[in-house]
Amino acid sequence: MSHQQDLNELIRALQKVDTVVVQDCWWTASTRWADIVLPATTTVERNDISSGGTYNINKFYAMKQVVAPVGEALDDFEIFRRLAELCGVELGFTEGMEPMDYVQAAYEKSSAAKIMPFEEFWEKGVVTLPTPEAAHSWVRHGDFRADPVKNPLHTPSGRIEMYSATIEKMNLPDCPPMPKWLEPGEYRAMRRRVRCTWSARTRTCDCTRRWPTPSRCARPMRCRPASRCSSTRRTP
Repeated sequence: MSHQQDLNELIRALQKVDTVVVQDCWWTASTRWADIVLPATTTVERNDISSGGTYNINKFYAMKQVVAPVGEALDDFEIFRRLAELCGVELGFTEGMEPMDYVQAAYEKSSAAKIMPFEEFWEKGVVTLPTPEAAHSWVRHGDFRADPVKNPLHTPSGRIEMYSATIEKMNLPDCPPMPKWLEPGEYRAMRRRVRCTWSARTRTCDCTRRWPTPSRCARPMRCRPASRCSSTRRTP
């Protein structure tokens, strides 16, 4: 839900689907639209590996499990293993391997395995790959900066463009040919509807005249008695 450019279009599409299944570790907008939710583990509830660093991504990290899965949460591998079992293809999915086997297999196929064996890597928690000397002086679009004519960019003009003639020809009202602030329609609707009622007996917030920011309303909300706040009541 959060990454879709047009949420209204996505909602209309979801209403045409018979069953929506969402696998997530958090109760998100997407899970609220799901018919079936498969609770997955977070990164601290399973073993995994990750890469990191600056521009060259020259480090591998051992992401070790910190706590046991909470509630009915399962790691991604176990969720799909159970689904594969129901479909009669469990062995085809697991290939006789456990989650930690796949973690090690992924590491063994990386360049880090040539520097440090998996057992040592998992014990130390990190391995750093050597950085080529040329990478220390690397500059983004360096060839273009050195010779723009010989090394043009992949744009119609071959240069850095702040204005797109291609987008201009599309004549889209909500997509101008250059970077520009467009006020979302939700802002206009919220201005008409939003009200701040944190202290109706003493004084009121002027949220009806301007967009309410956290700094304007956070403190009064903290001071509101817990007995009046519906957020203190948790529903099953």
